[in-house]
This record gives sequence, structure tokens and C-alpha cells, in this order.
Amino acid sequence: GLQEAFVARVVLHEHYGVDPKIIPVETPTPARLLATDADAALVIGTDVPALQPEGYAMDLGQEWYELVNYPMVWGLFPARKGEVDRHFARTLRDVIAAADEHRDLWLRTQETYPELHDFYLEQIRVRLDDLAIASLTQLREYLFFYGVTDEVPDLPIVQISDDDEEDRKPLI
Repeated sequence: GLQEAFVARVVLHEHYGVDPKIIPVETPTPARLLATDADAALVIGTDVPALQPEGYAMDLGQEWYELVNYPMVWGLFPARKGEVDRHFARTLRDVIAAADEHRDLWLRTQETYPELHDFYLEQIRVRLDDLAIASLTQLREYLFFYGVTDEVPDLPIVQISDDDEEDRKPLI
């Protein structure tokens, strides 16, 4: 929800000059959202490709990329300041790397739509690199510009010194 609604608001305003009016829908299932009298609906979830709604459908991740020229960051692992030690950060990074390395095996066990299969296999990036940080910086600036925050929020990132491990990246 909230991230997708905000990104949709920004994209519609910045790309198309449209300022949507948010109309809450009780129990917002995809079918109920598509059946409303509204001009558009924000429908999110893994079943969306199967819905094949009539008319125009927008990929928010692609729209974000076209707006800021950086990939959309859909998720992070947040932690309270001081709660992440070196061992935890390395373990988390190793689990993410292993999951990324074996994502094709995971996909074989899933019943996905062809569009989702390609997305999961080829499009998802699981690294917090300069492109992801630049995208998050843009998002933070839009949060301020659109009045969601009073100032551009800080983005502290856990950094791990790995001088003894040449093949490791310094960011989770």
C-alpha cells in the first residue's frame, strides 16, 4: 500500500500532470477495486498480471525508473540504530546472496504467471548499491517535496568493513 500509493501520486503528477483523488474502498480486493466507478484503481499484488484489466495498466516500477532514471527499491531490512552487529549484518547479507543465487530453483516451485516469472528471474535486484541509494535519495526528496515529511529524511546504512574479504561488498 502506502509506498505504492505515494509512488503512483508522484508519477501521475510528475509524468502526466494528474493529481488523483484518493477514494477509499471497503475491503479493497482487486476485483472490487476494478469494479468501482473511479477513473483508475491502484491494484497491487502478485495476482495483478492475471487480472488483465481493460484499458491502460501502469507498471509503477517502470514509471518510477522513467521518472528518476533509477530502479525502484521495493523493500529494505530496517533495524533500530545500534541493534545490528557485524555478525547479524554478514549473516543477513549471506542469506540474501544465497537466495539470489538460487532464485531459479525457488521459481521452479512456484506457480507464477509468465510475466511474474520473468520479473522474478530477471528484473529483481537484491543489492543495495549506488543505484538503489540514488533511487532512495530521490524518494526521500519527493517525500519532502510532497509534504509527507518536514525535512528530507536521513538514511543511515549499516556498513561493514571487510578488509580481509576481497570479494565482499561493503554494504548490505
